[in-house]
Amino acid sequence: DEIGGKIAACETDEEAFAELKESGLGPVAVEGLDGVYLLTRPAGLAATGLVESCHIIVSDLAAQRVAGFVGTEPRGRVLEIGQGRATKTLLIESKAARAGQTVRLCGVETEPFKVRLARQRVKTAGLGSCVFCFALDGRDLSKSEGLPRELAATFETVLLDAPCTGTGTLRRHPEISWRLAPADIGSLVALQLELLRAAAVRVAAGGTLIYATCSVLRVEDEDVVEAFLASEEGAPFVWVDPEAPRVPAIGGPDGHFCARLKRRDT
Repeated sequence: DEIGGKIAACETDEEAFAELKESGLGPVAVEGLDGVYLLTRPAGLAATGLVESCHIIVSDLAAQRVAGFVGTEPRGRVLEIGQGRATKTLLIESKAARAGQTVRLCGVETEPFKVRLARQRVKTAGLGSCVFCFALDGRDLSKSEGLPRELAATFETVLLDAPCTGTGTLRRHPEISWRLAPADIGSLVALQLELLRAAAVRVAAGGTLIYATCSVLRVEDEDVVEAFLASEEGAPFVWVDPEAPRVPAIGGPDGHFCARLKRRDT
């Protein structure tokens, strides 16, 4: 788009660049992110079939940076809460493929139609044997009984892509400012904290909990993390690099917040 937020990623640099260039999309490599390209002429992307076939993954640059925080250890297991249509899932697996690996990932999403789409995209991408998608309320992850076998475990990395106001995407979705009410923010903050506390239960000793939003409101970001760290579930965690910048520069990608929390060995 005009903000430069639409980025295509592929596991092989040469293949991705060649396909994009031959399709007349004007790819430009993004500095510091291997295999990521800004499309200067994105209008013809849909007609190429590259997105539908999962050869190309399209997302905002900020979302790709969030997905990049997920490690690719060969024996590491990842839990993604708020999987949506599996865009970050595919980005995580793309990064792993570049390192000659696959990530065993379980995704949780509350909306069944999104789960169906995620499963189809994962299958199309050839990842059906290592990615599992579940329709589940993330708050239920704290339960000791009744969970699918794959979720009744701990994970080396847990990514919570939390529901939020979306204020970081206002440049593309200005209608948000008209429909957002103070009561909505309060309800979301309560939900974000509930989800974070439930997610913590599934983090293995020494593992990482990643909390991400596409909001630039402190009440949804730093305040939620600080409230979590003050809770019983958050006590074993340490916030890694809490001073890292989060608000994008003018002309940059969407505004995202991402906090990495490390669980102390127990």
